Amino acid sequence: MKHALASLAFLSCVSLAATGCAVEGVDGEQAAEVSESAEALNGTYATNSCTAAQRAKIDQAMLRVISTIGTSSYRRCLLSAFLIERYGSTVEDMITKLRSMPTTINCVAPGTCGGNALACAGVPAGGGPAQPETMAIETDYLDSATATDVSGTIIHEASHQQGWNHYPNVTDIAYPWSIPSQVATCMKNGVNDGWSRNQTQGDTELSVVGGEGGLAFMVRCPSGSSATSITADASSEYLNRFQLRCSDGSATSQVGEFKDSISTISHDCAAGSSLVRFDHTSSSIVQSANSFCASNQDLINNVASPALDERGLGGSVLGTPSVRACPTGMAIVGAVGRAGARIDQVRWLCEDVNGTTLPNPHFVGLRGAANGRAKIELCSGHGAVRALWGHAGAEVDQLSAECFPTRVSASGQVELLEGNTRRHGLDFNGGTGGIIFNLPCPAGQAVVGLHVRSGGRLDAVGAVCAVPSSWGSGNTATTNTAMTSGTTGQESTLLCPSREFVVGLQSWAANTPEQNNITTIHGVQPLCRRLN
Repeated sequence: MKHALASLAFLSCVSLAATGCAVEGVDGEQAAEVSESAEALNGTYATNSCTAAQRAKIDQAMLRVISTIGTSSYRRCLLSAFLIERYGSTVEDMITKLRSMPTTINCVAPGTCGGNALACAGVPAGGGPAQPETMAIETDYLDSATATDVSGTIIHEASHQQGWNHYPNVTDIAYPWSIPSQVATCMKNGVNDGWSRNQTQGDTELSVVGGEGGLAFMVRCPSGSSATSITADASSEYLNRFQLRCSDGSATSQVGEFKDSISTISHDCAAGSSLVRFDHTSSSIVQSANSFCASNQDLINNVASPALDERGLGGSVLGTPSVRACPTGMAIVGAVGRAGARIDQVRWLCEDVNGTTLPNPHFVGLRGAANGRAKIELCSGHGAVRALWGHAGAEVDQLSAECFPTRVSASGQVELLEGNTRRHGLDFNGGTGGIIFNLPCPAGQAVVGLHVRSGGRLDAVGAVCAVPSSWGSGNTATTNTAMTSGTTGQESTLLCPSREFVVGLQSWAANTPEQNNITTIHGVQPLCRRLN
């Protein structure tokens, strides 16, 4: 029978390093042998052209997937993971999609998937729609791998079939933060890849709720204060607007619009308490929210399950439910996300209530133009940008970064916490034209500015790097990485103020007629912050 994947234009695959790559479509005759169906991601799966031993291993792997994917521990693992290429999906959406379709696994000859790939599956154009999952696993890998490893491979390939892709090579900085990589790691090991949102010291950003409409926003209580109250306006269907009040008596700006609201509800935490959690319902828009307060003393004492005071803020109970809670000892200090007439997306920001007090990050300069879709991405763990990555050709098509956490030594110097498990990626903005670039700082250095070519758009970009202990002490020695390939535009340097580090990016992306109507980065500005 004709191979089930023969009609796909391209495939994405799992490689020898338990990661993935893109290869051309495959074709070939396969023996028509289908095993009995059994319980699977959505209740049914089938195997083709597999020996009895191979089917038995797939059965073991599928049993692990079945017993794991719907558990709270698996959901928590993904909620603690930093994820890119989300295409507007929340963790709850991902799990629902992965459980929604029947699965077919084809056992194929070594080399069928191409290169050093071990398994492959098609990625629908444009990230969807969801479809029945059909994947190929090469028999030499299947014969030698453990059932646990195969379970990760299956969920990785199923995520491709539901529309999520990844950078093709394990050496690409962005690869570990892709959904296929993280769903596989959580399935195999019960832990996410890289730095966890629940492990970061200092501060962290909670997993996304809502969709990708609206305009980018960031609101934050003054440095050293926490959010102690929220006032929300809601219609019968949606959360339309909110404002935080802070422990120093100030208030953030309002996010969203009053629009068709029928209720205005305030939740004022008791004296000595702060906001620590929000429960939501959402679709592509945040539909409702409940807020929770906990006493600062419980947070200071790192009580894992503090007593909570809850208040509903209005809206509709329809939509996908979600819980977003600060890690132990942290309180809400602000939010970043997207909003217009309503709250399209929210990612709550948390900080230690008795941790090191640092200045809030602030925007510095602008290169190119603030034109198109804006996106704000922040480092967690009092982190600093360590590398830039994306796509570029004649201009910068896509841009994002990788962050490493930092700490302050006993002598007051900034130290970069390097290591495979102490890092995380920021989601990208822009398109996928051009070729992939990875621009890391030299070992032991962090980004303190951007080196660019720009006019009305971003033609090329590189990082300005410095040794954290030296730069954080006021020294000015820097090192420039290479720049991406664009050669037009005016060359300039956008540097953080003395002692401050790049801790996030705001970028703008838009359709570019001069570049064959592809999406490119039109503007960029770093967020800078002192880390000691």
